[in-house]
Amino acid sequence: AIKALADKVDSWPLPSSPRGHLEFFVERLVEV
Repeated sequence: AIKALADKVDSWPLPSSPRGHLEFFVERLVEV
């Protein structure tokens, strides 16, 4: 499930900065 989400995020046309913030949010979400 996590890899599928990561693959979907990778397909989004986002700049590196917002993507970095999104990755941080996902990591926090996974920790909880």
